[in-house]
Amino acid sequence: MRNHSGVTVIELMIALAIIGVAFGALLMTQVSNLRASQNARLASDVKAAANRVLEQKMAEVLAVQIDDTKATPAGTTDQITNDNYVDAKNPDVLIFEKTGVWQSFWFTDYYWSCPSVVSSLPSSVRPYTTSGKLRTVDCSGSQTDGPIVTEWRVTGDTGVLGEGILDVVVTARHAKGMTVTVGNRVSCYDVYPSPSKSAPTPCPTPYDPVAGTGGGR
Repeated sequence: MRNHSGVTVIELMIALAIIGVAFGALLMTQVSNLRASQNARLASDVKAAANRVLEQKMAEVLAVQIDDTKATPAGTTDQITNDNYVDAKNPDVLIFEKTGVWQSFWFTDYYWSCPSVVSSLPSSVRPYTTSGKLRTVDCSGSQTDGPIVTEWRVTGDTGVLGEGILDVVVTARHAKGMTVTVGNRVSCYDVYPSPSKSAPTPCPTPYDPVAGTGGGR
C-alpha cells in the first residue's frame, strides 16, 4: 500500500509539474499574443495618423484656384483675390470647356518657398504678378492627436534641371515609442489642370545648358 501510495503521490507531482509547465507556456503565449496585438494596433493608429496628415498636405500642395469671370464663355467663379498670384491666363487652352481661365497654383508657392524662400525668383515665375509673387506657406510643422505627435515637412527639389519636384514627408510618433514615416514626391506635372506645352505651368522653365539659364531652385 505504501509503495502504491508513494507511486501515486509521485505521479501526482509529475502531473502537476507537467500542468504547471503547460500553463506557463500557455501564459507566455498569451502574453506574447497580447503584445503583438498591441504593437499592431499602435502601428495601425500611428500609420493612420501619418497618412491623414500626408493627405492633408498633398491637398494643400496640389490646390488650384481659378478665375473664369474673364474667360470665354465667362463664368462666375473668382477664387484669385485681387488678381494676385496668377500663374496662367490660358488664352488658347481649353479648361472646363472654356478658354482664358486664370489659374493660381499653390504648388508654385511651396516649390519656391520650401525649405526657404528663393530670394531672386526667375522672371518666368508668376509673370502676371509684379509684386508679392509668393503666398506665405508653412514648410514644416507638427500636429498632436492624443498620444501621437505628427511632424511634416515640404521641400522643393534643388536639382539643376529643375523638373519641379516637391517632397512631402510625414513622421508620426506614439508616446509608447512606435514611429512611422510616410512620404510622397509631387511633380509639377501632377497639378491639374495644366497647359500642354514644353514647360507646363507651374513647372520651372527647363534648363538651357547653352545660356545657363532656367531650371529650378
